Amino acid sequence: MDTEVVQHSGNGVAPVKKEFIVNFNDNNLPSYVKIRLEEEKEDKAAVVGKEEENGEPVRKKPRGMNKGRRKEMDKTRIEISTNQPRLCPSTIFALRNKSYGKEESTDKKCRFGDKCKYYHSIEEYSKVRQPDIGEKCYNFEVRGECPYNIACRYHKDHTIENFEQKVDEKKKEEYNNIPVCAMFRNPDIKIMLNKNRYNFKESDELVKGFNEENVVKIGAMEREKASLKVREMSGKPYLAPLTTVGNLPFRRF
Repeated sequence: MDTEVVQHSGNGVAPVKKEFIVNFNDNNLPSYVKIRLEEEKEDKAAVVGKEEENGEPVRKKPRGMNKGRRKEMDKTRIEISTNQPRLCPSTIFALRNKSYGKEESTDKKCRFGDKCKYYHSIEEYSKVRQPDIGEKCYNFEVRGECPYNIACRYHKDHTIENFEQKVDEKKKEEYNNIPVCAMFRNPDIKIMLNKNRYNFKESDELVKGFNEENVVKIGAMEREKASLKVREMSGKPYLAPLTTVGNLPFRRF
């Protein structure tokens, strides 16, 4: 193979081996290369034409960028979640609280009502649900129970007859004794905080007690701001703090 290097004059140009130089006048170029070269010529001609009309340089539109990809991805994600059979979160919550089928159950009070596109019957959902993708459920292995019930894609690991769920009391107790952040202890509290529905009555009473006038205030709350009056120091000896001003030996001392 010929490894001759083609030398270029000028700074900022790297030398290239001869076998990697493409001859643009060669008729044996691949079709996709010819198409791209023609597109570049058309783009250059269009840009030059606009510059001549307006007298201002026109920025070339970048290629290969799908600016609407985020909207397309969101749309696809919604279509996938809508088309695939899913169990309504209100039904999952009712199964978790063992209130499914009762009048006070949350599956009877879905906030979307008749417009909800998910299943509210576990019998109907079990007929159309997607097959499991594995045998072992991580939540059941760690927590001792799975909060997603039969909606879990590993539900065979913790589901028995009549959709009853297994519970490993030992693992459940061990998991509940693990210290975790208070924000993740109860998801219902998080929802109430996000929607400004949490009752802060006790904390408001405590704060109100601190704001009363008869509370004794100490420390920096009553201390006056220190100030140096230059006129009063006139003609008097003054010792500057050697740790902040003065020559280096004094600061070291």
